[in-house]
Amino acid sequence: MRKLFYISFLILLSLSAVSAQTTDLGQMFLERGNRAAFSGNYERALNEYKNGLTFGESQKAVLHYNVGVCYYHLGFTDKAVAEYKTAIELKKGEYNQAWYSLGMAYIQLRDSANAKTSFSKAIELSEGKDANASFELGMLSAKEGDYKTAIENFQRAIKHGGKRFPASHNNLGVMCAKIGNLAEAKRHFEIALKQSNGGLEEAVSNLQLSQNLLVLDSSASIADLKLSAKNRLQNN
Repeated sequence: MRKLFYISFLILLSLSAVSAQTTDLGQMFLERGNRAAFSGNYERALNEYKNGLTFGESQKAVLHYNVGVCYYHLGFTDKAVAEYKTAIELKKGEYNQAWYSLGMAYIQLRDSANAKTSFSKAIELSEGKDANASFELGMLSAKEGDYKTAIENFQRAIKHGGKRFPASHNNLGVMCAKIGNLAEAKRHFEIALKQSNGGLEEAVSNLQLSQNLLVLDSSASIADLKLSAKNRLQNN
C-alpha cells in the first residue's frame, strides 16, 4: 500500500459561547488523534477521532477525513472511501485534500476510473497546483498508454513541485522515450538523478538505457524503461 500521510489540522478562530464547550472537546480529541497518528499509532488515532465526532459541527469534516486516513493505513480501504466521501459532502465538494486521498484509496481498490475522477477534482480545486494529484493522474494515463495526457500531467507536477520532484522527471523521461524523443528523455533522467542525489534507482537504469538507445545498442529496449511510483515531493 502506498503511504498516505495527509492528516488534516483545524485551527479554531472564533466561536459562540454556546458551542464553546463542545467545540473544545472536539478540538481536544482532534489534537489527541493527530498526535497518535503522527507517531504511527493509527488504531489509537482512529478512536480519538471517532470520539471527537460526538462534539461540535465545525470539526466534523476534518474528523471524518482523518478517520478515513486511519482506515486507509489500517487496511480498511472501503471504509476509508466512505469517510472521505462524507468529509467531501460536509464541505460541499470543496475539499481538495480529501479528493486526493479518495483517489489514492481508489488506486488501492484498482478502480482507475474513479481514481482519475478524484485526482482531476483535486487538481481543479487547487487551480492546477496539486502536484501529487497531477503525478498520480500521470501514472494512470501512462499505464493506460495515453502518453500525451501522461506528459501533460507530469509536466504540471514538475511545474508545481519545483526542484523537489525527481519521480516526475523520471516518468516524463519514460514518456518522451515512448514517443520517440530519446534526447529529451535522457535530459529528464539526468535531472531526476540530480534532484534525488543519485538515489532514484529507476532513473539510474533509465539513463543507462537511454544512452544505449541513443547509440543504437541492439540490446537496449524502450520497454525496459521504468516508471517511478515515488510520488512524494522530496525535501529541499
